[in-house]
Amino acid sequence: GDGINSRNTDLVVTFARIGETGTILGDGIEITNNDGKTHTADIIFNNVFGLGVPDPTGRGIFINAQSGTLNANLNANFFATDFQTIQTQDGGAANSLILSLTGNSTLTTQNAVPTMQITGSGLNSTIVKEWSFPNQVIGGITNSSGILFDRVTFDADGNPNNGFQQVMYNGGDLDIGQVPPFTIQRVTGNGLTFLNPTGNLRIDTLNIANQNGTGLVVDTKGLGTTFNLDVGGGTINTLGGTALFLDPLTANITFGDIISVNSPTNGVFISDTAGSVTVTGTTTITGATGLPIFLNNNTATIDLGTQVITP
Repeated sequence: GDGINSRNTDLVVTFARIGETGTILGDGIEITNNDGKTHTADIIFNNVFGLGVPDPTGRGIFINAQSGTLNANLNANFFATDFQTIQTQDGGAANSLILSLTGNSTLTTQNAVPTMQITGSGLNSTIVKEWSFPNQVIGGITNSSGILFDRVTFDADGNPNNGFQQVMYNGGDLDIGQVPPFTIQRVTGNGLTFLNPTGNLRIDTLNIANQNGTGLVVDTKGLGTTFNLDVGGGTINTLGGTALFLDPLTANITFGDIISVNSPTNGVFISDTAGSVTVTGTTTITGATGLPIFLNNNTATIDLGTQVITP
């Protein structure tokens, strides 16, 4: 079963070692909040992985915030598991889960699921207050997939009623896979995905190397949510998919280079986007079967740098 299973409890777990000397067949840590009350979970400096034995076959930590409010702080943990290293879900009411993600290291061996999957089910039901280095995914050695935020609000004070305070990913680059000058190592599937996000997020440097999926996805069209994303630099390198998909949002996005090879659709897709999207180096698109660059109904200033498009 699970290493630790906690229900409707104020919980502190520090310096635990789960799964190092025996196989955990469930989740490393599972937390449920469904009593309609407010609880706190501090998960700090823990290791959930197999040392000389198989990694836990479930998730590193699974948070199920169904009613009430759960304030969850995940700080400086190491997760290496078969499925999602960090997965959350909620019951749909506002403020069901208020989440801080600071300094966690993650690795999964399954390519069918995101390495980190944060899922809300109502407006402001899951609120991310903090997200910082490393919280990144190194690909290539295993079948690691990327990071998914689905119907999640980004607000630094956890109170969207007073406006969206910008969450800043800081402390280092956000790397999903490895891009040059390192030996390229790709995650499988999408790199970084935001589906129906709300709020305000800044990532100083974002590097994505992925295959058989889209590099960076921001899609608010399904629910018409309002989202602002700032990216200060970095690179997207995608094999077998679209490198950049934006539809719609307010953007202040800068990349050094964007590369898409053998996409089954577009290399770059930007629709209904405000603000600015800038490539300071080169946008390289090779073998796209659809329109290599598709721009639709944007008010944003778009500069894709030097463009190299090859059939």
